[in-house]
Amino acid sequence: GTATPAGSVAFFLCKVDSPALCDTGGTSVGSTNLTGAAYPATVVSPTAYVTSVGRYCWRGEFSGDAANNIAGSEDSSATECFTVNPVTPTLATTAGPDELLGNPVTDTATLSGLATDPADPVINLTGTAGPAAGGDIVFTLFGPADTGCGPLVFTSSEVPVSGNGTYGPVQFTPTVAGEYHWVATYSGSTNNNGTTHNAACTDANEDVVVESITPALSTAQTWVPNDSATITATAGGNLTGTVSFDLFGSSDCTGTVLYDEDVAIPANAGLDETVGTSNDGVAANGGYTASASGNFSWLVSYDSTNPAQNDVPATCVEVSSLTIDNDNTN
Repeated sequence: GTATPAGSVAFFLCKVDSPALCDTGGTSVGSTNLTGAAYPATVVSPTAYVTSVGRYCWRGEFSGDAANNIAGSEDSSATECFTVNPVTPTLATTAGPDELLGNPVTDTATLSGLATDPADPVINLTGTAGPAAGGDIVFTLFGPADTGCGPLVFTSSEVPVSGNGTYGPVQFTPTVAGEYHWVATYSGSTNNNGTTHNAACTDANEDVVVESITPALSTAQTWVPNDSATITATAGGNLTGTVSFDLFGSSDCTGTVLYDEDVAIPANAGLDETVGTSNDGVAANGGYTASASGNFSWLVSYDSTNPAQNDVPATCVEVSSLTIDNDNTN
């Protein structure tokens, strides 16, 4: 125990499944010389970096100390093994603002604390990391429900992940008003556990309210005026001729004619016949619609084509007063 230590220990690291050991091969991590004034001597290996989850085992090989007649030896026992476990990243999500019914609602997710994917080789001496972690995020929307999640109404397509960062937004347009709840799930990757945020729908940041509104209602009345005339003769044969109707915006058939129509007595009419106007209110068809209060009057005449029956001269026979009170407050 008093000899000055000499020689070195070479270190190897293997990635193996249980119950295998690093009894041969592996990655050479380097060698450390023995130092100190006397045995026993403790040496520390150079640093090795592992970039993948799994089970690893060390092996140490002592070169021997010829000066002190000490033979070489090695150790690759089970106590030299350890396990690297996957990381559970942080998944935070934020829903978009409340919306009116008919507009899409949105959600965005942010991943942090991800371990990189394995490097090639998995064990290295430089600290070289692997590529950014992969996997995907799926967004789901539940509701409407005031408490709990409510029914599932939407599942997004898989949003690819490439390392820490923000993903989305995704969107969906609900068809029913109410409170909705977003849930986001990260699938995980080789070195990262999967995780779900807001599985119980209790995160207020993931709630979004879809509101319906009551539209304003205003009313505007219109009236389509029409008139009719009955022609009666006591003798002279069947009526033949035309009844002329003229509508005025006054109470005495003066001013501008708003609508006019000549209506022929139908063929084979008798001594008594009623005919009327066919105003449809469509301006393109020559029609007229009253949309404001006022007085109206009809000037009506009959032009007989039966020589045995005389004309009836134009007479202001129909007078109306129209009041329109529109309610625009609803």
